Amino acid sequence: MGVTPKIAPSMLSSDFANLASEAKRMLDFGADWLHMDIMYRAFLDCHLMVTNPIDYVEPLGKAGASGFTFHVEVSKENWQELIQKIKSKAMRPGVALKPGTLIEEVYPL
Repeated sequence: MGVTPKIAPSMLSSDFANLASEAKRMLDFGADWLHMDIMYRAFLDCHLMVTNPIDYVEPLGKAGASGFTFHVEVSKENWQELIQKIKSKAMRPGVALKPGTLIEEVYPL
């Protein structure tokens, strides 16, 4: 059984003024997924749209991220631990919401 290669072009070379159409173009040409490059030693706020954001705190802190934004929808169970870990890596925590999420979801934070 062989390994099926995946095509994951970088968004870095995109026209950022037309990012949505650039992403669509890459997917239309057969990309399996897209990736965003995080450059080393640059001050960067990382907005993670992942199911387990706590798993990314350590590596992004080591990479030099200055901020770490996570989605409230996936962190309701461990948001206190997540914020504490983000701060322990000298990053600024931030919270993002999906368009349909009520602002009240953030109040416990």
